[in-house]
Amino acid sequence: MAGWTRATLARRIGAFEGDDLVGLVTIEPGTGWMSHVAELRCVVQPSARGRGLARALVDRGVELAGQLGTEKLTVEVMAIGAGPIAMFESFGFGREAVLVDHVRDGNDELQDLVILSRFLTPRH
Repeated sequence: MAGWTRATLARRIGAFEGDDLVGLVTIEPGTGWMSHVAELRCVVQPSARGRGLARALVDRGVELAGQLGTEKLTVEVMAIGAGPIAMFESFGFGREAVLVDHVRDGNDELQDLVILSRFLTPRH
């Protein structure tokens, strides 16, 4: 979570239990030739999982991206994350690419990265 909470121009929505930050959704707008695209990042502390928090954060993130004028929203998920992939697909995201052995998991093992996207505005 520390890497995704650094200072940025991105917009964030946090979820708290008391004073503890347990989840965060970030909309990171693209720049230049990708200024119509934003990346959605969602993290939830393991202790807060299984209660619908990720779904609520993603819902708020998609709404925020639309308010920011984002035309296309992307998200990156490890291919072994069948649950998160299914959740994003239920929000209308579709698979666009798989990058082979692109990230390391918590056990330092190489994993494929799935890139999903969703258009928020009608396509031409």
